[in-house]
Amino acid sequence: MAAAATLHLLDICANYGVQCFLRGMSTHLPVDDLPPPPLPDAVPAQFCAEIRVVAHRIIQAMRNPIHVDWSADTYCALLGGHNGGNATFEENLRQRVPPLKMSTPLNEPLTVIAAGEIILIYLPDMLLPERQAEIAASIPLASQAIAAHPPKPDNIGSTSRWRHSEYLYAKDTGLAFGRGMTTLSPGWLNQAQEGPEDTLYVSADLGARRGRPDNAAQISAQTWLAANQETGILLSVALAISHPTQYQETRKALEYLSTLPDFAQHMQNWSFAFNVVTLICNRRTPAHRDRSSGGREFYDLLLTIGGGPRTMLSLPGLGLKLQYDSGAVALFSGNQHLHEVSGFLEERACIACYARAPVIRWLNANHPQPPAGRLTLPQGWWDMLMAQTSST
Repeated sequence: MAAAATLHLLDICANYGVQCFLRGMSTHLPVDDLPPPPLPDAVPAQFCAEIRVVAHRIIQAMRNPIHVDWSADTYCALLGGHNGGNATFEENLRQRVPPLKMSTPLNEPLTVIAAGEIILIYLPDMLLPERQAEIAASIPLASQAIAAHPPKPDNIGSTSRWRHSEYLYAKDTGLAFGRGMTTLSPGWLNQAQEGPEDTLYVSADLGARRGRPDNAAQISAQTWLAANQETGILLSVALAISHPTQYQETRKALEYLSTLPDFAQHMQNWSFAFNVVTLICNRRTPAHRDRSSGGREFYDLLLTIGGGPRTMLSLPGLGLKLQYDSGAVALFSGNQHLHEVSGFLEERACIACYARAPVIRWLNANHPQPPAGRLTLPQGWWDMLMAQTSST
């Protein structure tokens, strides 16, 4: 599929998802019910049903808000550049911006609201079991890409070099998903070379530099990406509903990227409304912030596949533990909010989707507005929703 056709299909599906969301929300608010949106001609009926599940999960989350007693602006200002490695700072931060007091893990769709901003959306079972099985079956396609970044000697306690540390990975006992991670981006700037005058590349895990042939690991990554076009669309629909301005700005950046000759090939199968996707296999994750990606205004999206029923996603600064069963999705700023993933009983993969803000700027797009709830709904609906949910 040509790059322009992929982006056009993405827009069709995103628009259908948004219309399904608005239709569903209208039935819960004191407004006239909106009519069900027509099925898009270009989209199979079964896939439309999957999109409706995404919209329904977000409706459930919006109708189950949890409020914190501080603003995202205050939290960001107090945070500074801390990445989660200073325990004393984190304790002081919790004194200034108190976390919620949730004693048990949560397993229902929910949002966390800070002064009108949606700082977390938790969507268990966002993907149907059949879709989860397809994603799991596709992961071996990326085996050579994953194997190119295997676990390395332990860095226990390190706050900067833990991502490949052996102690965080499952034992190597013939794992179908393998052990390791691969980072894919159709447009990438090297760290410390992120200005508008610096050179944009395809990420090294996805494709070779100009004039060189792709190696086996890069071809493996491309094959996995092509097999997950529908996955990318479903995750992008979740972003389009929950953070419309991020979807719009990223979509603008991707369209510009698709017109550049050195990048158009890799945009043909890029259906994610994010400019980076990392596939992580069989690794638990210590508490950290992703300071080199995302930002105050951006959502990251985490999808978990496999792992078994005891896997937990914890956000210590928010005071939350979320049941992280297969098919669950969480959207929040990993740049801002400390997060960790527990050990797991079964093989597990994470698809982490996020923005690199310098790339968004390089591609002539803007930072989105912060994810305010009022931006997801027609004028006045958010206030109705908050009034309704505060009385239940």
